[in-house]
Amino acid sequence: MRRERWALIAVLAFGLPLAALVLGPPLFGRVMAGAGGYLIVPSDAMAPNLLPGDRVVAQARSGKPGRGAVVVYRLDESRTAGGGTAGGGTLGGAPPLRIGRVIGLPGETVAMVHGVPVIDGTAAEVVQIEDDVLEIPADRAGAPRPRCLGGPAAPGEPCRRERWRERLPGALPHVVLNFQGCLGRADGDGCSAPARADNVPPTDLGQGMLWILGDNRDNALDSRFGMVGPVAVDAVVGEVVMIHTNLGAPSRSFAWVE
Repeated sequence: MRRERWALIAVLAFGLPLAALVLGPPLFGRVMAGAGGYLIVPSDAMAPNLLPGDRVVAQARSGKPGRGAVVVYRLDESRTAGGGTAGGGTLGGAPPLRIGRVIGLPGETVAMVHGVPVIDGTAAEVVQIEDDVLEIPADRAGAPRPRCLGGPAAPGEPCRRERWRERLPGALPHVVLNFQGCLGRADGDGCSAPARADNVPPTDLGQGMLWILGDNRDNALDSRFGMVGPVAVDAVVGEVVMIHTNLGAPSRSFAWVE
């Protein structure tokens, strides 16, 4: 494990060709690379942990990923129901690659209750922390308005979204976003407009199937929707381990993914 971490650091610090030269083909071959050596995150479906423009390194893997892992998977190989190709949030490629967090494992029953994942009858622990505030530049007139608490934010106004620390059974905690103000709240308890995927009836995962969600729960197309549905383990092609750079946000460089 220590040698693998040094391999990833070498990839990030010195570039893919030098890492291949120093570490040799067997270990280097376990690091998955896209265009330019990295995969570029195209949307905020995994915010706040991955943001648009993040260049991430994913480690190629085989076998079942652990709960809470952030994985790259191929949509077409995982689709279990009919429907058109899911739009947005793809990393490119054919079939298109997507990123999400593993919530449910093979053989489990998964549901969503008021925005909280419930696995085999046990709800994830959620604790509200400080809000996420995104400053919208005043010069963005005419650009798409981001979705925020209270509605879309206009240029020059702050976009506020709730942040919650979520702990899945047997996994480390991570942060999720919610801008509908309904996470963990029933209708009539300060929640008047729950997102349409806040409540999902129980789904039995077959052997070799996973339940994968985006961390930006009110703005992600994931296993809650029939267009994606449960994801086959065989469709997972890698696990995201590091943010290499983000040209628009240099402070995000060389960060481990939560």
